[in-house]
Amino acid sequence: MDHDKSPLCTLTAGTMGYLVPEYLQYGKATDKTDVFSYGMVVLELCCARRPIEREPGGHKMTNLVAWVWELHSKSAICDQ
Repeated sequence: MDHDKSPLCTLTAGTMGYLVPEYLQYGKATDKTDVFSYGMVVLELCCARRPIEREPGGHKMTNLVAWVWELHSKSAICDQ
């Protein structure tokens, strides 16, 4: 996709969890949307977790980025 020529869209296309939040808000793709999506794939592979998944034994959904940031803030990222 030519990011500098992409029109604003009215529908969001992509897989939840791999879309940068700004794309969901503004509907315009940039180079940063590609970097975020690639980073999510790498993070998913490193953590062996899906980008969005249900917590074990519960109904709450967990976002992979939020989960990693929470571990990072507790200095427990290598404990998992």
